[in-house]
Amino acid sequence: MEALREYRAPLYGRFDLTLLVHPFRPHEAAQMLPRLSPADRAVVYGILGGIPLYLSWWNQELTVRQNLLRLACQPGSRLQSEGHLILATEADHGDLPGAALSAIANRATRFSELSDALGADPTRTLDRLTELRLIERLSPVTEDPRSKNRIYRITDDFLAFYLSPLSRYQPEVERGLGETIVDALLDHLDDHMGTSYEDAFRHHQRRLAGEGELGPKVVAIAPVGPATATTRSTPSS
Repeated sequence: MEALREYRAPLYGRFDLTLLVHPFRPHEAAQMLPRLSPADRAVVYGILGGIPLYLSWWNQELTVRQNLLRLACQPGSRLQSEGHLILATEADHGDLPGAALSAIANRATRFSELSDALGADPTRTLDRLTELRLIERLSPVTEDPRSKNRIYRITDDFLAFYLSPLSRYQPEVERGLGETIVDALLDHLDDHMGTSYEDAFRHHQRRLAGEGELGPKVVAIAPVGPATATTRSTPSS
């Protein structure tokens, strides 16, 4: 869609309205899973994120294990194909974008760590991935906005799941060993879910702030560091 708007493209200058379409937030995604318990809804959101298509694939009559087995742990399964498609279509500018995404998913989250992991200057790659909204830069809320003390994270929960816990077992899945590795994949979910749960909690805080339930003037809700969150508010008059 962005390419259609570029200079010399067929529709250059003809758009009079542009809207960014965001994934569902946690409380919105939960409405697509009414028959699941709150705990299972949180697990599903941590695996699939807020993309309605992915959420529609989840069979609410089956367990988490059964769903992972059919959606992720078989050759050519839907989540396997979707992860490959995202990398092929969104991060197709050479090898660096895919390598950068994989490195971030596996906790190389600072600029220096990414530079070491890629063996190259990652600046343009990170800018491109940020522009595509596949990653975001985070600064502690207590830091000066001009500070370089930043970390990078993958914004989409499904892509983070695909590139981290699921990718560990990719060869075994392709060999048809899904039944034997699905339990190991489940064991890795608790560690994987930490960032997703923190982000979901911040979404909840922002929603409460927007409704005026966190105080008179909430200025920001953001991470203090890689694994914590806080709010900053102005004093009331």
